[in-house]
Amino acid sequence: TFHLVSNPDLVLAVSMTKTRNEVCGYPVIVQKYKPYSNGAANQKWHYMKNIKALGAFHSTDLDKEITSANYAGICTSSVIKEENIDQPGYYYLSPDGKRKTMLCLACGQSMRTEKGLKKLLPGVTFLCVSGSKTQKPSLRGPFKVINVAE
Repeated sequence: TFHLVSNPDLVLAVSMTKTRNEVCGYPVIVQKYKPYSNGAANQKWHYMKNIKALGAFHSTDLDKEITSANYAGICTSSVIKEENIDQPGYYYLSPDGKRKTMLCLACGQSMRTEKGLKKLLPGVTFLCVSGSKTQKPSLRGPFKVINVAE
């Protein structure tokens, strides 16, 4: 990851919101650093010293899949099944304040105003509750018709 010297919170990244340009590929931008193990593959680079070039998306397959799911608005549990991973997301507390329910970016963004969601801090590993077979949340994830666990 290449951080800006003048502001280390900003990094070099591949734009995931612009469409591909046939001549140049995807635009390279500066964006806020995402300190997650998964979901920030567009900020990871490989410097190829022999040809003096940078290769984008130098990361694990899981990181690339989570990054793609986040930008496509797809629940990450459809990618990781039943594994807890470090990824960006949101949480809300149960009415009694004793249980924390965690959601991936897509599911959290689809219901952000409903439950007063808060952003999860980096380093918290979780499986989105929308895809959980054991917990049955009162939400349907980012989809209007199907439940992610189904």
